[in-house]
Amino acid sequence: WGLCSKMATFVSQNGGRVECNTRIKSINLLEKKVEIDCEIAGKQVHLTADYLISTIPLPSLISYLPDVPSEIQGTAQKLKYRSLVVLGMLVNKARVSNAICCYFTDKLFNRLDEPTIHGLKANPPDRSILLAELACNYNDDVWTFDDTLAEAIVRDIVSEGLLKDGDVLEKWKLRYRYAYTIYHVGYRKDLNTVLQYLERFGNLRSTGRQGNFNYVNMHVSMKMGMQAARELPKNDVRLYEVKKTL
Repeated sequence: WGLCSKMATFVSQNGGRVECNTRIKSINLLEKKVEIDCEIAGKQVHLTADYLISTIPLPSLISYLPDVPSEIQGTAQKLKYRSLVVLGMLVNKARVSNAICCYFTDKLFNRLDEPTIHGLKANPPDRSILLAELACNYNDDVWTFDDTLAEAIVRDIVSEGLLKDGDVLEKWKLRYRYAYTIYHVGYRKDLNTVLQYLERFGNLRSTGRQGNFNYVNMHVSMKMGMQAARELPKNDVRLYEVKKTL
């Protein structure tokens, strides 16, 4: 959280712009520019750029491009992602455990995170925050994430002895449709077909976990983004050593 905020501040201070609450409508890759139609905070916006570094999930990216051959569209749809729902909880304890995260095989949730251990601030400061993660499929019963499931997750945590009844003060429900790549038999051939099609566009680079269909951690994703930036024509962009400023 703090890292993302610092990166956004760094971008803004160096002439960049960070837009949240944005929904892409279409992407047009022309010979010398990129045109993007999107919705930002409910308003229709037309953007132009010289280059596009995309972390959009590959099936979605292909769907935004015009005149993509049906064979490529079909191949892109074979690239599947596992979804994730997260129950966020403000709890009436300064610390729940000594681990940043714990994995479980016999509970409703797969992983329990406590981000306040590594820097996230709770308010008031004598409280902690827990994140219960549940892997699921898009639009299945877990994805709908009703209050009954949320209460069952809390009971599971209490049964583990980490919390007592009444310790959860607030709850939030979060959903991530494209969380994990699913490696089906023959996925490399399908992935290469899609990536090779995208390589014909000299002003596009698709990267990251979702954009490169590569199950990597955050630090590797950041490295991939920096590498993508370094590969842009250096006469047209300003590159920074982020590690010296964050």
